[in-house]
Amino acid sequence: MPRNIGETMRIGDHSRRKGRAVHAGTRDTRYRSAVRLFRSGRARELRRAVALFREAAECGLPEAQFALACCYAEGDGVRKNNALEIKWLRAAAAQGYPSAAYNLGVAYEEGEGVPSDAAEAVRWYRSAAAAGETCAQYNLGLCYERGKGVRADLRKAAELYKQAAMKGDMDALHNLALCYQNGWGVKKNVVAAARFYRRAARRGHLNAQFNLGILYQEGKGVRRSRTRALKWYICAARQGDVEAQFNCALLYDQERRGALDVSEAVRWYRKAAVKGHAPAQCNLGVMYMSGDGVRKNPRIAMSWFRKAAAQGDRFAQDNLAATSS
Repeated sequence: MPRNIGETMRIGDHSRRKGRAVHAGTRDTRYRSAVRLFRSGRARELRRAVALFREAAECGLPEAQFALACCYAEGDGVRKNNALEIKWLRAAAAQGYPSAAYNLGVAYEEGEGVPSDAAEAVRWYRSAAAAGETCAQYNLGLCYERGKGVRADLRKAAELYKQAAMKGDMDALHNLALCYQNGWGVKKNVVAAARFYRRAARRGHLNAQFNLGILYQEGKGVRRSRTRALKWYICAARQGDVEAQFNCALLYDQERRGALDVSEAVRWYRKAAVKGHAPAQCNLGVMYMSGDGVRKNPRIAMSWFRKAAAQGDRFAQDNLAATSS
């Protein structure tokens, strides 16, 4: 028998993002010259840029200190050197340069060039977040959500996500939506959750697209709409998300409106099945066994049942037992 399975909401994206941009804006002539040379991207000019960044950095210019740290981090115009990267990040961060404080927080969280220290990461994230660094606000929100380096505080996490989300950060928009959907640190409001998911989904955020599809499928916070659920599942599915591919297949399969829907169900089941998704393998087997949307072929059906059963799928195991008796 076909399997009717739904996916629970996705949790927040816990990847840590590093900012490595070099920012102009100082009046220091050497620094401005270095920025122009750096932007050329040519090896000789990069080496000259590093020399000028170093001169300005040694004079105490935080923008130059941060730029020099980025050069050592990426190996731009100089050999990579984590120790010197940290030295210059620390120098700029000590002067209150937000991007340096943020990257120093990342270094402590990930143990790059310094011993891993979650509490120290939080300290630097907090410094950068207070100065308005968007990525620091997001990462600090994650730390408060997870209780990493700081006591867990969902209210504070939601507040930080909101600060970053208001500046358009897609991950923060997604996580803020989760907070409103589940009442994490804010009053539960599924309508607001849908609104924030939509903002992130429109900009291509995969998990937001998937979660918005679930809301439209279930009619939570929005009017139930098969068409819109499919729209957002397909957006996520086209990015290669296997659960979204499976949910596309299920909607086409279970809410059929013609022969085209059956063929679409088969197509999306197959996409998920070849990636090893056991329920999709089982359901594709069912369609081959019955000749539903494909030419009937018990041999191929059994092949898909076996693949799913080997992963512990109970429905596939039952189908194998039924066909063998």
